[in-house]
Amino acid sequence: MKLSKEFIQQVKDSTDMVELASEYLELKQTGRDLWQGKCPNPKHNDHTASLSVSKRKQNWCCFGCH
Repeated sequence: MKLSKEFIQQVKDSTDMVELASEYLELKQTGRDLWQGKCPNPKHNDHTASLSVSKRKQNWCCFGCH
């Protein structure tokens, strides 16, 4: 089942990515719009914060395992 772009945008608009990620991960605010934490991927043995979550962009990226 393919999701429409409109539906995906509606979910993004109604979800606070920082709030959602904070329910599962310990995040620390490192900028006005940026939070960082350890990557939750079990195959990525993260010792330092490599996961960035952007409140403004409503997205996340791990710079260790992408």
